[in-house]
Amino acid sequence: MTGADVMLATGTRGRTAPSRRDLTTAYNLEAETGLVGHLLLHGPSPEIRTTLQPEAFHRPAHKITAAIIYDLADEGRPTDAVTVHDETTRRGLPGLDLPELIAAVADASLPASTVAHAQIVADWSAARAVMGIAAELDRAAATGHIDEAAQHASEQLLALGQHAGTPGQLLIEDIAVVAARADAASDVRWLARPIWPGDAYGMLAAGWKVGKTWFVWDLAVSVASGGAWLGAYPVETQGPVLMFLGEGGERKMTRRGRAVAEAKGLKLEDLPIRACHRAPNLTSADHLEQIRREVRQSRPVLVIVDPLYLAAGNANSADLFAMGDVLVGLQVVCQETGAALVIAHHWNRKTGIGDGPDRMTGAGPAEWGRVLVSVSVKHKVTKPDHSTVATLAVTFMGDEIPDTELHLRRRVWADDPDDLASPLHYEVEVLAGTSEEATAGTAALRPSQRRVLAVLRTAGDWLDVREIGDRLAVDDSGLSPLRKRTIQDSLKALSEAGLACPDGAGPTAHKWRAQLPESEAENAF
Repeated sequence: MTGADVMLATGTRGRTAPSRRDLTTAYNLEAETGLVGHLLLHGPSPEIRTTLQPEAFHRPAHKITAAIIYDLADEGRPTDAVTVHDETTRRGLPGLDLPELIAAVADASLPASTVAHAQIVADWSAARAVMGIAAELDRAAATGHIDEAAQHASEQLLALGQHAGTPGQLLIEDIAVVAARADAASDVRWLARPIWPGDAYGMLAAGWKVGKTWFVWDLAVSVASGGAWLGAYPVETQGPVLMFLGEGGERKMTRRGRAVAEAKGLKLEDLPIRACHRAPNLTSADHLEQIRREVRQSRPVLVIVDPLYLAAGNANSADLFAMGDVLVGLQVVCQETGAALVIAHHWNRKTGIGDGPDRMTGAGPAEWGRVLVSVSVKHKVTKPDHSTVATLAVTFMGDEIPDTELHLRRRVWADDPDDLASPLHYEVEVLAGTSEEATAGTAALRPSQRRVLAVLRTAGDWLDVREIGDRLAVDDSGLSPLRKRTIQDSLKALSEAGLACPDGAGPTAHKWRAQLPESEAENAF
């Protein structure tokens, strides 16, 4: 079978296979030139990124120019002809010269045609790859070294087939085929029973400095070892974990990981965890492809990205559609191997009332996730021994799980608080307190008092009257802001009800915070 025969036999389902050509002519120059021109004018859209990698271009100068455009876009810099030419010159690369760049702009593909042109370039790239594989088999057959060449060819063809399943490709099938595949996969297990299915993707969100990373480390260590997440939810799908940790750096993250592993009687270095101490750019086709290769190689059962705001690139967090483009690429990569996906996110600092997913910053995350986890601080204190003790409420919501709330006490301390290399230690304990206990005593409160209490509980820290008023002014209740005197009267009533406490007595009281129900307060110290 010749290279062209293999190319035509493999084909591209649903599209016309490229005609018979050799490797030197298997490309479409007009589509390449028009696409480069469009990229110079508009930059690479998420749809183009998921359809086309720069290396898919046939002409070397087009490859280099496209790669530089992608890099500039990732850095938030302009992608016009002058900027691209300057960057090409600075790097000393043989990309298109300035007259060629200007000519490409003049021949730019129309916006309505760009995805189609990107698909043409991608199709020819795949055709050249298949023709190259066939040529390698021809040479191997002539020399009698067919076994090794056949194995290599099989791996390359498999990789090409998997790449065809990127978000830029649409696979349309009869529902009977889909149903049969779903039935065959009916043995899907829990990642952590009963709050996270083994193939689910979702968000874990909390306020700033609540300690989300402790939660993801506890999950990672539990999944890698087959333990119980937070000591409460048994892991049923034990296996490798892939973590992208964008905050804190290697030293800080290693200390935390070791502390969690130690608390579970384990050694971090013995666990099947792979980590990148940088948040990936989820709008970068190059980063998604690197993640795809890693996922295919290490086959993790869980992928963690912490945090979303560092991974979202330049996407507008208030744009539901832009955030959907950010999230779906990694979702598809994980779905290819059935891995669960957890992305750590933040609450909006000022807006929103309550402790649920509606507090998540921006549009998209709450709508996208199949599981939504939200963490709120009920009480936090640094004890005389320099350990930090936090009482937390964790809520789980999802389309396949019952709404669940868990109350925890988490304690973290270092052997030597003054030594940043000193080992950290970690304890987590499930409390008996329920959501009803957490809201005990609020039924008789006036609406204004409930609003003030909600702000204090959400903050989890000391607030003065002005800070409380500022948060009430921008909450999403739709109600008017409260006057200073109303806030002061509400704080007094909350204090008398044992629901809020001041940092002083009488006129000296300056700041306030929520008071825990007695059942939890006893366990917090």
